[in-house]
Amino acid sequence: MPIEFRCTSCGKLLRTADETAGREAQCPACGTVMSVPETVEAAAPEAASPFGGENPFESSSADRHGDEVNPYEAPADYASWQSQSLTPPIERVRIPAICLMVGSGLGIVLQIASVGFYIVVLIAAMNEAEAQEPAEMYVMTAAQVGSGVLGILLRAVVFFGAIKMKNLQNYGLSMAAAIIAVIPCFSACCLLELPFGIWALVVLSNAEVKQAFR
Repeated sequence: MPIEFRCTSCGKLLRTADETAGREAQCPACGTVMSVPETVEAAAPEAASPFGGENPFESSSADRHGDEVNPYEAPADYASWQSQSLTPPIERVRIPAICLMVGSGLGIVLQIASVGFYIVVLIAAMNEAEAQEPAEMYVMTAAQVGSGVLGILLRAVVFFGAIKMKNLQNYGLSMAAAIIAVIPCFSACCLLELPFGIWALVVLSNAEVKQAFR
């Protein structure tokens, strides 16, 4: 007659052959090791089913593959789940977005100063009657002014894109701002904005962060 008994730890009904009496058995549910009793335990009314209890000598799916079962071990993907789930997307984008705002704001100030300087140079060249090559001076100065204006416009895109990024709004503009920040020829503060732009690109490439944008 099969021996039926309950796990001393979790109370699960177990069933095994009578010749296993006195041997050590492991509960398939909680992993507790116990001795199979010599006598049959009276089964509870709900346990009297045609299927009986679980066999404590039957190996689990992990045991069949030769892996040691540890009921207290965390799931294999726990570390990645913890690192991704404990930090909300809005917190991940906040610091790189603020850094881009500061860098682009400083770049706008420097570009405005640069444009103002070249405008003053251009006016001075126009008033200089003895200039040897006034046409060349005009072209060079106008090119510098145009480059400065373009830089201001690009820095403005980075600044407003960083604001949208900080609020998880407009993913396309946020990504464009990060890309512009890593292009040195468009940046008055390229050494400052380059690492922040790379940081922002890495954060924005995360699937969870991208999904959080609205």
